[in-house]
Amino acid sequence: MNYMDAWHSGRQLIILLKYRRSIIDLKIVKIKSHLSQLNLLINEQIREYNLLKQQLNRFIPSGVLNRSEIYRNIRRQGVLLSRQQLYIIKLNQLDDEKMRQEQALQNYQSEKCFLEKKHHKISCNIYRQYTDYRMRSDNHTEDDELELICYDKSKL
Repeated sequence: MNYMDAWHSGRQLIILLKYRRSIIDLKIVKIKSHLSQLNLLINEQIREYNLLKQQLNRFIPSGVLNRSEIYRNIRRQGVLLSRQQLYIIKLNQLDDEKMRQEQALQNYQSEKCFLEKKHHKISCNIYRQYTDYRMRSDNHTEDDELELICYDKSKL
């Protein structure tokens, strides 16, 4: 394999690395937007959970009440507690999803870093080989010109 073939193969590899890096960048952007949506949902769920907590505190009797009011408050507390439990389950699911997305984001970022290192290493190596090739071809051209000049002088 000559130097130009190696240089062209290296350029194709660099193009492939750039393409993979652009795909990873798109995935990172997608995950970041998904994470921001998850954070909004989590904040909304926490806010609603806190509102339910305040409503529960209102139904806790602070003094002596009659029996019917106590039972009515207990029923309302039961409904609110079941809704509160649903919010807790939803919050746990959102937190799990958030952790998975953050892990995927971290994996993509480490893969991107690896690709950038590989791209830099290959680019430097190919550039060095290409400059060596160009210098050698320039030297060969100079040598050919000198040989031609010397040969022409010897003919005369």
